[in-house]
Amino acid sequence: MDTAVIDFGTRKTAHLHYVGLSRLRNLNGLYITCFSEHKIHVNPLVVQKMERLRHIHVWHPCLPDLATLSG
Repeated sequence: MDTAVIDFGTRKTAHLHYVGLSRLRNLNGLYITCFSEHKIHVNPLVVQKMERLRHIHVWHPCLPDLATLSG
């Protein structure tokens, strides 16, 4: 999507806003209504898994580094 309106005033399900945000191509078309920090829910298990991935995951690119290829 190019544009989305995310209404934090209607939060009923955990991660529902993430689903809407993840459909945007960039943040230029994002409009947030009824924003309130206490309505943002982050599952502690998700935080734990993300921290684990940040510390143990080794990134292996599926494409060669284009800067090192001779043209």
